[in-house]
Amino acid sequence: MSKFNFTAIILCLLMQLICISSSLAQNELDTILLEFEIQFENELLQLDSIYVYKGETLVFTNLKFYISKLSLKKQNEVVWEELDSYHLMDFTEEGKMKSYLIMPSSLQFDEMALQLGTDSVTNVSGVMGGDLDPMKGMYWAWNTGYINFKLEGNSSLCPTRKNEFQFHLGGYRAPYQTVQNIQLKIDQEKVKSDSHILVKIDLFHFFEQIDLSQQHSFMSPGSDVQVLSELISTLFFCDEKK
Repeated sequence: MSKFNFTAIILCLLMQLICISSSLAQNELDTILLEFEIQFENELLQLDSIYVYKGETLVFTNLKFYISKLSLKKQNEVVWEELDSYHLMDFTEEGKMKSYLIMPSSLQFDEMALQLGTDSVTNVSGVMGGDLDPMKGMYWAWNTGYINFKLEGNSSLCPTRKNEFQFHLGGYRAPYQTVQNIQLKIDQEKVKSDSHILVKIDLFHFFEQIDLSQQHSFMSPGSDVQVLSELISTLFFCDEKK
């Protein structure tokens, strides 16, 4: 074998090894914890605890919501999206406010997009299982669909039986579609180092913008529920890098 052919073979093998190494690197996966934290006036919310709001009592007893269509973006372009992306976040059960995202380790991103609630296709697809199981208490009926966001409690501000408030926000039919698109800027460097994305929701800002003595009982789709759903979607935020 000539010296030229031997050198060419070595170079070819080296190129193949480089390609294989590059392919393996691209196929490495990262597991990122996505967690939601509920707050009231910048403090971690406690269920069944008494808060003082406008000189009156405020107690939270139940909080659940759906997130779906999770994706990551880089400069407004989708670079990764989760398949079968439906998650029920349940604040009443320990460990039920988080999910794990599996993505290529080489991924570059600066934004996370998600939907608060379930889209119309999901609502008309019939009874489902898993987090979408009607037994989870987040399904009205075939013609009204899923509850996207449920918040319950009681307050001395409410002129209702046992001073209860019930915000069951949902609806997928025009003109009262309530699913909300949310986009959050995230720091990839921090996410990669911590393997963690923490999304916070401060309910104090919700009650600041409503009159609980008048707005306290919502149990079916409608224009008011649509407005409240839009308001809820503005409460989601990620801490910026310090």
